[in-house]
Amino acid sequence: MMQAPPRPALSACIRELEACGLFGYLDILFCHHIIDLSQIKADVFPCRAAGFLRTLDADPLHGGERVAGCMTGSELVNECYGTGFELVNICPLAAAGEEPFIARCCRSEREGVGEYNGRLGAVVHWGAPPRQIVDSVTLLVKEWRKHEKSGSR
Repeated sequence: MMQAPPRPALSACIRELEACGLFGYLDILFCHHIIDLSQIKADVFPCRAAGFLRTLDADPLHGGERVAGCMTGSELVNECYGTGFELVNICPLAAAGEEPFIARCCRSEREGVGEYNGRLGAVVHWGAPPRQIVDSVTLLVKEWRKHEKSGSR
């Protein structure tokens, strides 16, 4: 039996920071878009820590599996097993459909505020502490308002 994935950490952290009033001066509202990975039709998921039965970090692949993962997962599968696997892209950055957005990513080189897939957003690493999240949201709001004033968005 598959367990539910862990709590959506970025969304939960933002809700807690918001409840503390840390974003009040920005005069913004958050719209949380959360994907329940347990609803993804895949045979293998990224890691055991999420509570899935078959994962890239603990179970060998045999070929033909449908793998839920991101760029990092795809690189791992290609390097360790070659081709012959279908990837279901679950990268939060790739899923950002609106702007401005904030998303987590496992690749630290993507951290920061910028344009991703044609949308302005902030990326924080999976291990980002609350202070970094606050700083990223603050910078993102500043950049978003600058773009709004210039009419480039």
